[in-house]
Amino acid sequence: MKRCSKCNKLKHEDEFSPDKYRKDGLRSWCMICNRICSKEYRKTDKAKTAHKENKLRYNYGITLDDKWQMFADQRGCCAICGKGKHIRKLYIDHNHESGKVRGLLCNRCNTGMGYVDNIELLEKMITYREKHRDANIEA
Repeated sequence: MKRCSKCNKLKHEDEFSPDKYRKDGLRSWCMICNRICSKEYRKTDKAKTAHKENKLRYNYGITLDDKWQMFADQRGCCAICGKGKHIRKLYIDHNHESGKVRGLLCNRCNTGMGYVDNIELLEKMITYREKHRDANIEA
């Protein structure tokens, strides 16, 4: 039996998660108290900001401040089409090989960049469009 340091109730050891850094090998809070506190914490703005920050750092190697700086540098617009968007509507464009961040793009431009994976293909697409420029104009 073990006493939960959060609810102060005596509980069976099966009701505690393992913790290899503690002498008894169990966490000090029971699973129920830990779940309740974790759920309450995730609702806070601090937790949401920390989650965004960790995701940006892990996926792109940048901070939330870096993203806001890019947003300001681009005047709140997509780096390709220039349409104004809210920061939540702009996606981080990065080179998948090097991981280097290039800028913020709207969904349409970001998706288009994903389909055009190299310069040669983009040049072929431009040549094709120019060749068939008048094909779209019907009487």
